[in-house]
Amino acid sequence: MTADAKVSKVYLGRPWRAHAYVAFVNCELPKCIRPEGWHNWGQTENEHTARYYEYGSFGDGADVAKRVTWSRKLEKGQIDNLTPENIFKLSDSWIPGYLQMQK
Repeated sequence: MTADAKVSKVYLGRPWRAHAYVAFVNCELPKCIRPEGWHNWGQTENEHTARYYEYGSFGDGADVAKRVTWSRKLEKGQIDNLTPENIFKLSDSWIPGYLQMQK
């Protein structure tokens, strides 16, 4: 992840909808990442349904100790199923075109 030098405060994500899903896996996070990481956009009910995950973050913005309580730090065994096929596959009958081209 990169940011312009003038950028100083960036969230990893904000749930526009109740079931937002974001996973940062093995990402270098710059110092512009806000310590809390995530913001609920004033929709506290989204904290119960949004799925905001991190695993293996490194860099100046990677301190998960100050993240919001409703985000999750994943463990090694939990990322095994975070493959492009599992993330982007919406049903058994639809597979994104870019995944079909890679086969």
